Amino acid sequence: MAIFSAHLHCHSYYSLLDGLLSPADLVAHAKSAGMSAVALTDNGVMHGAIAFYMAAKAAGLTPIIGCELAFTDRIDQKVRARDRLIVLAMSNRGYQQLVQLVSAANIEGFYYTPRIDWGLLEQFNEDLIVITHGYQGPVANCIKQHQDAAAHALATRLKALMGDRLYLGIQRLGESQEESIIQETAELGKTLSIPLVVTNDVYYEKPSDARLRTIVNCIQQGKTLESNTRLSLRSEAHDFKSPDAMDHLFSDYPEALAETGAIASRIHISMETEQVLLPVFECPNGLSKEDYLAQLVWAGIQKKYKTVTQEIQDRVAHELQVIQRMGFSFYFLIIYDFLNYCYAQFIPVGPGRGSAAGSIVAYALDITQVDPLPYNLLFERFLNPDRISMPDIDLDFCIKRRHEVVDYLVKRYGEAHVAQIATFGTMAPRGVIRDVGRVLNIPLVDVDRLAKLIPSQPGHYVSIAEALEQVSDLRELCLEKPELANLLEQAKPLEGVPRHTSTHAAGVVISRDPLSETVPLMRNDDQVATQYPMGDLETIGLLKMDILGLRNLTVIQEAVDLIRAMGISVDMASVSLNDSDTYALLASGHTTGIFQLESQGMRQLIVDLAPSTFEDVVALLALYRPGPLGSGMVSDFISNKKGDTETTYSVPELAPILSDTYGMILYQEQVMQIASVIGGFTLSQADMLRRAMGKKKKSVMDDLKAQFMSGAEARGFDSDKAGAIFQLCYKFSEYGFNKSHSVAYALVSYQTAYLKTHYPVQYMIALLNSVQSDNDKTSLYVHEVRRLGIAIQLPNINTSHLGATQAPTTDSTIRFGLGGIRNVGEQAIESIIAERASGPYTTMRDFLMRVDLRHANKRVIESLIKSGCFSECNTREVLLHHYVTDLEWAQRQVKAQKNGQQTLFGWTDTQPDTAAVDTRVPALAPEQLLGFEKEMLGVYLSGHPLDSLAIQPDNQVQTVLKTTSGHASVQVVGVLTGCRLVQSKSGKKMGVGTLADQTHSVNVLVFEQDDAPAIFESFYDDAVVTISGIIRCKSDDERTLTARVITPMQSSESKRALHVDVNAVLYSQAMVDQVHSMIKMHPGDCRVFVHANDTVVLAGMHYGVSDSCMPVLQAILGRAAVWMTN
Repeated sequence: MAIFSAHLHCHSYYSLLDGLLSPADLVAHAKSAGMSAVALTDNGVMHGAIAFYMAAKAAGLTPIIGCELAFTDRIDQKVRARDRLIVLAMSNRGYQQLVQLVSAANIEGFYYTPRIDWGLLEQFNEDLIVITHGYQGPVANCIKQHQDAAAHALATRLKALMGDRLYLGIQRLGESQEESIIQETAELGKTLSIPLVVTNDVYYEKPSDARLRTIVNCIQQGKTLESNTRLSLRSEAHDFKSPDAMDHLFSDYPEALAETGAIASRIHISMETEQVLLPVFECPNGLSKEDYLAQLVWAGIQKKYKTVTQEIQDRVAHELQVIQRMGFSFYFLIIYDFLNYCYAQFIPVGPGRGSAAGSIVAYALDITQVDPLPYNLLFERFLNPDRISMPDIDLDFCIKRRHEVVDYLVKRYGEAHVAQIATFGTMAPRGVIRDVGRVLNIPLVDVDRLAKLIPSQPGHYVSIAEALEQVSDLRELCLEKPELANLLEQAKPLEGVPRHTSTHAAGVVISRDPLSETVPLMRNDDQVATQYPMGDLETIGLLKMDILGLRNLTVIQEAVDLIRAMGISVDMASVSLNDSDTYALLASGHTTGIFQLESQGMRQLIVDLAPSTFEDVVALLALYRPGPLGSGMVSDFISNKKGDTETTYSVPELAPILSDTYGMILYQEQVMQIASVIGGFTLSQADMLRRAMGKKKKSVMDDLKAQFMSGAEARGFDSDKAGAIFQLCYKFSEYGFNKSHSVAYALVSYQTAYLKTHYPVQYMIALLNSVQSDNDKTSLYVHEVRRLGIAIQLPNINTSHLGATQAPTTDSTIRFGLGGIRNVGEQAIESIIAERASGPYTTMRDFLMRVDLRHANKRVIESLIKSGCFSECNTREVLLHHYVTDLEWAQRQVKAQKNGQQTLFGWTDTQPDTAAVDTRVPALAPEQLLGFEKEMLGVYLSGHPLDSLAIQPDNQVQTVLKTTSGHASVQVVGVLTGCRLVQSKSGKKMGVGTLADQTHSVNVLVFEQDDAPAIFESFYDDAVVTISGIIRCKSDDERTLTARVITPMQSSESKRALHVDVNAVLYSQAMVDQVHSMIKMHPGDCRVFVHANDTVVLAGMHYGVSDSCMPVLQAILGRAAVWMTN
């Protein structure tokens, strides 16, 4: 029997970009090796501790929870720690001390890595074991430096602190000086009576995995294997060795081998995973939590219902009984409390999400705004008394004010009790291919080709192995290029491995005890966050909540505020759900900007279904998912709704359950109701059936089917019909959706539709303001504004605000906001708005003398001019010609004012405003002005390059987007944007871009063609073209246009072009700036093409030049680099 018992120094992949094993892998390897215990000691963190503990317990092993920590004399000194200690928790108290130690290392001691010092180790060492690192520990490092006295002193001090809980680690991994370190450590241990223990500093399973570890280290450091010779020469011995291998390796130190078992026998940690550690909530007037909750609920019921029927009383009493019996009264009170704060502060709160909308208690407390009774929503779908688990109430808030909710929780429960939650970015297939490709120094173009052949769709994960089976082009490429096949082999084992930490977008944890005593903490994104992810926090009973920011709530509130500012009273909570105009809007399919209903596929579904009731809207959200869409269920639903087919029920008892969905099983709640009505299940049992059907466990399903059939027989149902009903439930359980969630979100959908129907100007203003940084969405909504017959004006320096506003002169005009202008920050806008309170800006120089030029710099001013902000002061061409001179003049005046150098007339320089009197600057062409708008605003506002063209409906982008399957030949007119040239998988030139018209856009691919060699000549940004090609339908919302012919549509007078080849010269940034300046100084109608790195970029929409510009540029760049074409 082996002497070695347990690996005490092991790293998982939570030693980010260093370890390779998952916590479960670590346990599996220990189990397979016949060990009774194993330790997890990640570098400076405890991310995997809970998953490791649960896996070890399930495998019957003793989990040893620990951490490898950097050790230094004083953490208040910014010195990189060189020493390492392995710290293991012996008991629950030791685990608590370890958590505090690791938290302090991350929050107080972090400098390059989490660090501890003597002070922290003295403060937190109860029931902890310390093992000095066998090669990088304080003793080993002193020995390597031949500092024997220092090694003796350090060991003595550690022993004085730790007593018999100190061990000197030794390891044999093939490092330099290793044998002398072991020998001198052994002598020191004998002198000071400190036992030795062997470790192996495990990072991976087998020696051949060492290369993978080197690869992930290179990913972390941003290096290639070739350039990182130090890592490539590293030991391959950090594998998970068997007990026999460890015995053989340390046969000369049998006592050190035996100590592994002695240490394992000292470990007694027992985590409570069935507890609920809710924070303390003080009830008023000495009431118990149960009485206070009941008091609030019944008061809420009186407000919600004019008549409290027996059904309502029974439902409330049942829910309260279950909540109290399961011990969740505090949970509801905590949520009620901070939501009450939100309502008091007018922070918009969503109507609910998830299964919580099925609770009448939640409705009474205003946790949700959905009455569950009219929609047959079930409490047991939310909280099942037969399945003990924490309720999960996710909440949506105005995205702009979400931080106020978190701030209140911190204030209410204390900073030590509230934290954000860590999450992990993992290596996805495409990402890991790119990472490994960089490390292997494979050409980027090949790596990009390889990565793009991995299928990638939201919600549908395809692994590298699966992609190799599914994608023939991928297999062919690997056969063609063996180095790419090798890349995939190296990348496969790294799929799913954590790459970095981040902060969960919505998760917040609230604890009863200080969090630093309960879970390890870290500083992440400048916020204190738990090291454990959300699922592990729930495992140990902590309260986590999703405080989600929902943009649409902000939109609704802003629209309501604008409506009320007009003197109109509107209350969204009391809006009728039977408004015929709103349903007419929905049925028309004009649902751009409506929550959850604006995608191309959803709009088509809405038109087909023609919703006429709120239940239809609820159904829309449940139907528009891959399962129902792919099953044929949607067409059956629509056919039944329209009466084209007859809705039938196998037994009359199904009619009340399925009538709202025209005989179809659409919701999970319907499966539960059928199990209850037909099979005699309680609703709690029915929820268990629903879950079992979703997991498709045959043994469980067989038992439940027998119970269902028995119950149906007892209720007098025909066995054949009952069996068929059970199978129907089983079939549709795969597609069934949570109706509670659908109802809650359908309410938001309906409210946004209502606002768009009755208050379109105010709603569209709010909508535009919510997407200021998203050019695609802004463009989409600007078109919708125009379709609604609402005018939209360019931003104005004297009337625009940060966001879009209603123009003061008319009720049906929107003024674009200054915040939507590229390069213009909020500080500049605040300065502009504050100063104009003393009067409008009359000229450019007036503007420049009044605003804060520290924020309104040259770049900001150029952007403001190009966007059309100064239309009241002068034309854009004149302002652009003179603004640099005007800015320099203003800067001189400001400097002179500071020095007290004013003349009798105020300014030291009384030169007139040149821009105001200059009539020599030629006018810019309309397409150039539009180009400025697109460049600065991300959208054409004053017009569109296609406005002057008579485009047939069949040639519009929106028409070709209606292609529903396969492919079709089309001819489309639009403006090209986002054009770039890449290399195809065959090594030929390929173009990728977007073709857009006033309303829609489609992805475009252009391939090099022998019969059309000039196809790329018309492929550049802002080109107005007709594309003849093939439109392909990839998915419900994804279309791609492959171009065969691209025909430019510019007028004859705009075909002349000036070409600038920057490849022909060794250019500098100064030269680029000079060329840019010259182009702007010679305005005209010649387009400018810049040739660089096999890419041709049209600058003509933004820069038009005259013939006189060519000799000037030739003087700078050389004659060969500049030429003119007609």
